[in-house]
Amino acid sequence: MKNTLKFTTLFLFCHLFICGLKAKDFVSIEIKYDPKGVLALGQGFYIGIAATTEKGKVFETPGFLSPGLLKATDWSNFKIEVEGGTFEDGAVFISNNFSDIKNHEIKIKASVKDKPEVKNEIIIKLTYSGTIYAVFDGKKGKRGKGGDMGNTGGNGGSSQKATDGTPGGDGQQGGDGSDGENVDVYLKLTYDELLKKDMLQIWCVSKTTGKKKFIYLDPVGGKFIVTVNGGDGGDGGDGGRGGECGYDPNTTNPNLAGGKGGNGGAGGNGGNGGKVTLHVDPNTEKINTEINFSRAGGSAGKGGTAGYQGQKSQGTGNEGMPGSQGQSGHSGNQGPETAMLKEQVNIDWASVRNSGSNKVENKSNESSNTNTTTNTKTNTNVNSNTVKDNAKAEGFPDGAYNKKRENGTLLESGEYKNNKKVGTWKTFREDGATIYKQTEYSLNGSCKETQFGENGKILSVINTNKEGKRHGLVQFYDNNGILQEEITYDNDSKTGPCKNFSGLLLVKSGQYLDGKQNGPWKFYDVKGNLEAERTYTNGTQNGPCKLYYNGKLSSTGQFKDGKKEGEWKTYDRESGAVKKTENYKDGEAQP
Repeated sequence: MKNTLKFTTLFLFCHLFICGLKAKDFVSIEIKYDPKGVLALGQGFYIGIAATTEKGKVFETPGFLSPGLLKATDWSNFKIEVEGGTFEDGAVFISNNFSDIKNHEIKIKASVKDKPEVKNEIIIKLTYSGTIYAVFDGKKGKRGKGGDMGNTGGNGGSSQKATDGTPGGDGQQGGDGSDGENVDVYLKLTYDELLKKDMLQIWCVSKTTGKKKFIYLDPVGGKFIVTVNGGDGGDGGDGGRGGECGYDPNTTNPNLAGGKGGNGGAGGNGGNGGKVTLHVDPNTEKINTEINFSRAGGSAGKGGTAGYQGQKSQGTGNEGMPGSQGQSGHSGNQGPETAMLKEQVNIDWASVRNSGSNKVENKSNESSNTNTTTNTKTNTNVNSNTVKDNAKAEGFPDGAYNKKRENGTLLESGEYKNNKKVGTWKTFREDGATIYKQTEYSLNGSCKETQFGENGKILSVINTNKEGKRHGLVQFYDNNGILQEEITYDNDSKTGPCKNFSGLLLVKSGQYLDGKQNGPWKFYDVKGNLEAERTYTNGTQNGPCKLYYNGKLSSTGQFKDGKKEGEWKTYDRESGAVKKTENYKDGEAQP
């Protein structure tokens, strides 16, 4: 009790302290930025604000600064202006247009909204070094829609028979990934008077879509990667769960079954890799810049998971049949080898540099082919026979990653480390703001995936091991975010506690072992009253059983191999006294 009181007091103190802080209490601010960002046209990097109060307390904005307890302040307290770029959610995006950049610098100004005299600014020199991508990948196919869950069968009564559960719906087929684009890449060296050194101008034009991209690169410290990978096939939708069969109070083994699980949808096919044609001006002969090309075919979409079979009702009837796993699609073909043409490149570079066609881009084709890194260096003063490119993608640089759709809305965000996803990743719906899925990656390869409905309510929480199989707690919710099922898995097999709900009421609870009911289980009626206590071995009723009516004990006995066995007692529902005693053998009452 004392520990609880201490924690509550500390929480209230923290809450009051943070809520009591006002932006007008700040007397100075400092702008910090992530030096790991690529400082070049169209690229982005993170910044942070450290604000100090008159008492010397420092409060930091959320983001890469990772503020601790009692040290957080919100971005809404500050006004951020960027000369030569824009600001959004803790990130600065350098302009696409060279005419917006003065002296190869950008200026970031920050001030406290409620106290504008408290301000600061920094000037950041663009280096045009680091790794810059030109992404012309095909689009990933859409994931197939999951099948609907089957309906629960009707319960029996004195004048009606119980019914089977209905089948779950089949998952839809995943969409095919589109092909990578065919792209011309033009290279020409220019001398920059302000930087006092040679700089590499790169102009990329897609023959497929007309998309264009200009890159200004330091030939010594810069690295350039063009990707024309085929889009991955979309995964097939999961089959719907079969409905539970109805409950027949008149018999322990009715000829009823849960509905068949729906079949998983087939995965979509991966798109084919595109082609890059490299046009190299002779004046680039004196540089040796690392340039990579990636033209891998898209990965096949995975088949949807088979829908689970409909369950027995309160331990009676039979489970339905599970659905079938969907077939995976076919991987796309590798694109043609990159062609290198050594020729005079005559382009209106002044117009190109100010076209604004550049935009912030990261690798857009997240697929299994990105796990292999081939580092190929292209020396531009050699003949076309020595041009090498990567059939596999180059991989992802460490740090924050944001992938956007072509319409500019955010598709997913997260972080890479050593070419692997780490920490929390979010996938967004078409509006770029509503979260569809959140995945938390562990260092051991396991992950926790939370899926949300369009209303923002949780639909499922699934833990998987490094092989992608369900492992640990798995939860399913209804459209209102209310928990409906909670199961523990071991390497894709139900093993451990399980609970099922109808609305807010518990329907049944017990344990699974190797995918089958095992040990004691409890079942509840539609009012939440205890209705049955049954014992299972390897999915079959074995051992003691207690039945209830409106929460009161009505009969007790034993089961053997799913049938009544031995002495069974029936009780008066009011007094609780034994009303009748019967003996059973192999499920039949004995005279």
